[in-house]
Amino acid sequence: FQGDEFAWVDSAYPPTHHTIPVHKQPASQLPENAVFDKTASNVQVWSEHCMGALKGHWQCLRALRVNINSKHQHLEACRWMTIAIILHNLVIEVEGASQGAQFTSLHAHAQEEED
Repeated sequence: FQGDEFAWVDSAYPPTHHTIPVHKQPASQLPENAVFDKTASNVQVWSEHCMGALKGHWQCLRALRVNINSKHQHLEACRWMTIAIILHNLVIEVEGASQGAQFTSLHAHAQEEED
């Protein structure tokens, strides 16, 4: 991360300068924390829908079967995913948002849990 960048994480992660987790029990029972956690869960749902649409359109992302044993292999896997995201966005831009939306239903919640 650089500067003020951060990631939303689940309660298994500790809060740091770059991570913002949802609250664990009993803190999650406080009304102000419950509102925060509900809002963070909406971000997670949007992210899961985005990943489902990507995986529905680009089956290679469903199970990227590559060995990652070095920084170079990690960069190659990241490039592969980045290319799929760029192509996905191009399809949506060229063919319209409705074309991209059709892929959301191809990757059901059960498949997401499996992945």
